[in-house]
Amino acid sequence: MQRLYLSEIHMGIVEKLKKPFTLVLRVINAKLYEKLVSSQSENLALQEEKRALRDTVRQQKEKLDLRANVVWEKPFYWLKDGAGKSERVCPKCWDSDEKPIRLQDKGNDVWECLNCKNLYYGPNYVRPTNRQGPWQNHPFDFLKK
Repeated sequence: MQRLYLSEIHMGIVEKLKKPFTLVLRVINAKLYEKLVSSQSENLALQEEKRALRDTVRQQKEKLDLRANVVWEKPFYWLKDGAGKSERVCPKCWDSDEKPIRLQDKGNDVWECLNCKNLYYGPNYVRPTNRQGPWQNHPFDFLKK
């Protein structure tokens, strides 16, 4: 008869249970790894959403700042900057799309928007009185005398 020591009994039990425990640990590790990957992808999605929201907030702040610096003084909108300078802004482009399109000076207080092609006449505009060109001698001028 052979005597079994307690340590040999423990070793036998451990050896017999080692394989099932290893399989169980592999299943648990696989599930944990699956959860880790899932949480990482959720984290990336949340980070992307956070970035998009920050961009939206930044754009809205820029719009509010721009709105605060645009002032209506008939017949133009004026874009004021921090240095106290102003530029004329096209009323049609600002009212329709809130685009601050600068007006270009055409002389005699006539201003043109290169975006919508509208002309605007300032308060210092002087209408030309002399006729020039082929219409100078209008056929019905004799009736004005």
